[in-house]
Amino acid sequence: MLQDLLQVRPGSIGVWPGRAHASCNREGADSRASRQRSQETTYTLQRCAGRQLVAQLVSFLPRALGLLLACVPALFLGVGTTSAADVVWEPGPQASGEAAIVGYIDTPTSGASLAAGGALNLAGWVVDMKAPSGTGIDDAHLYDGRADQGGRFLARGQLGQSRPDVATYFGRRDWATAGFSVAVPAGQLAAGPRNLVLYARTPQRGWWQRAVQVLALPAPGAIARPYRLPYGCGQTYEVYQGVDASLPPGTTMQGTHVDGQRYAVDFGLPEGTPVLASRGGTVITAKGDSSVGGFDPAYQERANYVVVDHGDGTAAGYWHLQFGSVVVQVGQPVSQGQVLARSGATGYVSGPHLHFYVGQLGGYNIPWPSVPAPLLEVGVNDGLPHGGESYASTNGCLAAATVAAS
Repeated sequence: MLQDLLQVRPGSIGVWPGRAHASCNREGADSRASRQRSQETTYTLQRCAGRQLVAQLVSFLPRALGLLLACVPALFLGVGTTSAADVVWEPGPQASGEAAIVGYIDTPTSGASLAAGGALNLAGWVVDMKAPSGTGIDDAHLYDGRADQGGRFLARGQLGQSRPDVATYFGRRDWATAGFSVAVPAGQLAAGPRNLVLYARTPQRGWWQRAVQVLALPAPGAIARPYRLPYGCGQTYEVYQGVDASLPPGTTMQGTHVDGQRYAVDFGLPEGTPVLASRGGTVITAKGDSSVGGFDPAYQERANYVVVDHGDGTAAGYWHLQFGSVVVQVGQPVSQGQVLARSGATGYVSGPHLHFYVGQLGGYNIPWPSVPAPLLEVGVNDGLPHGGESYASTNGCLAAATVAAS
């Protein structure tokens, strides 16, 4: 393709047939008929030749631009891609040197919906463009989340997979084995938005990474846990205090979720974050007119809250809600994923968060004693959140996926 841009026929100086200026052709014929013209005639010929060349360059510009636009993606991008960001990998642990690691994750595609808990096969290709021979890649690891941000190792990749299309596209026979595959066994992929990060290692440049975002959904009818995290689809928040008063590692203070509140959970939602119904039911009590709060027992009764009866003898409580944010009323039916209010810092609190628990209905004293409420997105600890862990919510994801597909 670049050869097309530079191709010139001998003796033509790049002049294309039928493009010469009419007066220049006529003057050129006159000059051939009489070779002893004056210096003025010679100057005229030189001037016409210049006008011919300019005219041809102008007419050639659109074609040249089109060829360049066609060539640049093929020269710098990977197979079947449309932008440089699609193929250039980002630095990972111990990465060094220029960004010369390129490749693509073919499957799964970004935004794909997968079966939570099912087996997963991730495949694509990757090469080190600076390697003197071969692909230059000697190892690959797949993580659920970034490794430097607490991501979980899923599986090691298999390199050397056949990719003749890559070799043909780049004109590199030694890249015919640029393919990789990663087989993740069943039970490893928890429900929720997942950020799958593949790390490829080159001996000269360390680890480089490429990510693909997918949504792991439970199979219809297979949901054994009716509760979901009480915040929106795709959002991830840390547990400030989990079941049995568990706190983040390194915390020196003692937890307060004891006795009847041992199964309560404090989620680190910033003030103003929408609070969603963890499970559907009917609102049986709500308060949203308090504007005060602080780390003082005097504020114990000043928290805003919503309590939803699930119709099976249990109810969920959502506490410390923002002043004036409660959008449901007593007696109103609500569905799972419906916005109830916004998180805040009212009542006896040290800062903004959401206090969530499921209790056994009985009597008039609220809150009732808490009971275990395994959350769908929590793949460890029997579904019960522990302090210091962070969880990505799927609450409302299924509805969002349905709307996107319609």
